[in-house]
Amino acid sequence: MWIAIGRFGRPHGVRGEIRFWPFNPDTQFLRGGDAIQIGKREEHLQEYVVERIRSDAKGPVVKLAGFTDRDDVRAITGLLWFENRDAFPE
Repeated sequence: MWIAIGRFGRPHGVRGEIRFWPFNPDTQFLRGGDAIQIGKREEHLQEYVVERIRSDAKGPVVKLAGFTDRDDVRAITGLLWFENRDAFPE
């Protein structure tokens, strides 16, 4: 079972970063190096690797492997970040 932890916003800058709006700002899942699942629904997910996550005054900004400019990352605007239910603490 997959659980959505937040939604991707608009591209941020010109280097392939994207704004992320977590449903829980204190989530433990915002870290680089992890493979994550992205999609509209639990049934249609695609795996990506997080290169890095940084924060600015508005919140997290995510850089995914393989996305080099704002046109690339625009493809995931509005999609959800999913984590496996087993990864959550009890």
